[in-house]
Amino acid sequence: MNLPSIRALFSAMLLVLACMALHGTACAEDTKTPPAKKDPKTMSLDELEAAGLCPVKKIESKQIYHYDLNGKTYHFCCRECQDEFEAHPEKYGAKADKPKDPAPEPKK
Repeated sequence: MNLPSIRALFSAMLLVLACMALHGTACAEDTKTPPAKKDPKTMSLDELEAAGLCPVKKIESKQIYHYDLNGKTYHFCCRECQDEFEAHPEKYGAKADKPKDPAPEPKK
């Protein structure tokens, strides 16, 4: 072995020892795969809102486009998605406000 190879090997060994001192292992935590992100197509309406996604196109929403329904505020990526949601909230998993019973007609 030449001198640069020995230095590289020594540096690698020091790194492993430092990880073991800090974590108790040879940095196995660093090799774990991150948790998988949930597919927006399978998310509920509340999950989409929490993730900052438009419930219509499932892309990033903007604060300027929003609609309040049943005490909850939903955000959209554009005006067209907001209008679509307002027209058909049940299509996107929202429960529309129950229509109020019409007032009875007064008796004559």
